[in-house]
This record gives sequence, structure tokens and C-alpha cells, in this order.
Amino acid sequence: MINNNQVIFHQISILLWNTNDIIRHKNKLKTIITQKTDIILISKAHLTPSSTFQIPDYETYHCDHPDETAHAGS
Repeated sequence: MINNNQVIFHQISILLWNTNDIIRHKNKLKTIITQKTDIILISKAHLTPSSTFQIPDYETYHCDHPDETAHAGS
């Protein structure tokens, strides 16, 4: 960010987690993000198009497997 010709640096916090089924591990996720994490990347979430998974105070996006089943890959 530039403010009046001064560069201001902000630290960001990124969490990357290979969950192997986020629904099964959602309580563990709650304990991991006790402090504000700016970006959360979850791989192998095993979500389907009908999955409803939200993280309070975050926008969530997911990429489903082409055959619309709950397994890894995209």
C-alpha cells in the first residue's frame, strides 16, 4: 500500500492445510484459526457441489472434482 509516497507494509497470515475431508475435521479447523488468519487454503477438502461448508467471517470457494464425487483432484 502506498500512502502519501510512503510504502506501508502489512503482514498477512496464510494457513495451508491438507485436510483429507474438511467436514470430518471441521472442529480441528476451529481450534487452528483461533487468531485472525487472512487466507485459508484447504486442499483435499472432499467437497461436492451439494456440500455446504462455511467458515465464519470468511468467503469460501471450492473447486469440485469433475465427476462431482467427494475425493481429491479437480
